[in-house]
Amino acid sequence: MHYWIDGYNLLFRHPSSLRSLEEKRKSLIRQLNSLAKALHLQICVVFDNQAQEELERKSHYDHLEIVFTSRGKSADDFFVELAETSPCPKNLCIVTSDQELSRKIRALGSKTLSLSEFYDFISKKSQKKYVTQPLEYTPSKQEIQRLQTIFEQRLLENGENNF
Repeated sequence: MHYWIDGYNLLFRHPSSLRSLEEKRKSLIRQLNSLAKALHLQICVVFDNQAQEELERKSHYDHLEIVFTSRGKSADDFFVELAETSPCPKNLCIVTSDQELSRKIRALGSKTLSLSEFYDFISKKSQKKYVTQPLEYTPSKQEIQRLQTIFEQRLLENGENNF
C-alpha cells in the first residue's frame, strides 16, 4: 500500500510552536520520514504549490517522497488525477480529512483514511513492531540427544561439583 498524505491538511490540524510555514513543513517532513523508515511504509506527502511554479516538483527526503503540485493544481486535484490514472488504484491510500475528496477517491477505487484513522493505524503498527512474540521451539530428538551429550561431556570434564 502506498500512502499519499495531504500535507497542508495534516500540517494545519496540529498546533505548533514553530513560527514559519517553512519550519512547520520541514518538521512535518522529518516526522513522516521517521515513520516511513521505522515502519517500512511507502509514504508520499503532497503540498499545494505555494511558490507558484509552473511545473510539479517531486523529490525525496531519505525514505519519504515529497510532491509540490504545479501552479493552479491543488493537492486534491493531484489525488483525483492519481487515482484516475493509476493502473492499480486499490493500492493507493489517500490520507485526508476532506470528506468530499475522500468520497471522490473511494469512487475511483482507492482507499482513504482520515487523519485520525491514519494516526490510529500508525499507533497500532508501532505497537506491533515492538511487541515481541515468544518463539515456539520444539527441539527434535536428535537435538535433545546432542545437547545431553554436550552437557554430560562438560559435567565429566569439570567434575560434578564445579559445574
